[in-house]
Amino acid sequence: MIFAMREPGDQPIAVRSLGRRFGPQQVLEDVDLSVGRGEIHGLLGPGNAGKSTLLRILAGRLGQTAGEARVLGEPSGAPALKGRIALVDAGGDVAYQRISGFENLAFAGRLHGMAHREAFERADALLHEAGLGAAAQVAVGEWTSGMRRRLAVARALITEPAVLLIDAPAHGMELDAAGAVRTVVAARATHGAAVLWATHRLDELPAAAATVTVLASGRVRYAGAVRALASLCVQTAGARRAA
Repeated sequence: MIFAMREPGDQPIAVRSLGRRFGPQQVLEDVDLSVGRGEIHGLLGPGNAGKSTLLRILAGRLGQTAGEARVLGEPSGAPALKGRIALVDAGGDVAYQRISGFENLAFAGRLHGMAHREAFERADALLHEAGLGAAAQVAVGEWTSGMRRRLAVARALITEPAVLLIDAPAHGMELDAAGAVRTVVAARATHGAAVLWATHRLDELPAAAATVTVLASGRVRYAGAVRALASLCVQTAGARRAA
């Protein structure tokens, strides 16, 4: 079951003048970004643009070296955010290979303090929603990489978090599997979750994504409507062909 989420404020994700440096390398610089309740916001950019670093800061796995990052009104990484925010890492495989997909999700539920019955019910519902029901009792080590990516998304949803940070979830997936992931995530946004979806391809964003921030070399190059960016890309491509 998906529960409507009621969080304080209209911007569950708020980033202001954010910077992150690794030694002499400036990975993020003066980044501003906000995501509202029920919004799917795209984070677009090439490799090494700073997308994953930004998501990890918001998830509390890294600290910033400048500026501010707040999630649900709290500083990123605050203990109060446990279970209310979830990150799906790019390429990250959180599954235990020797046990089934169902056991993986049920175990995740138990780690979050759920009773056995609730954890089992959540695991079963999420596996079917992600199109993995037929393989629920199969050891995850026998699954394809695309199936394991869908499992990572399902695991992130085990607590029905109010904020979802998703790093290139559909990249390299079969079309049907990628579509299933977009549908699952869009359903959470419909019920109030704030979603930040990072990808390097505009066409990989869910159809419900209306706004986007483009990063390149750690700086914001565009922030606005997806449609306007798509139109700009078409115009630019046409101008290049004409040149």
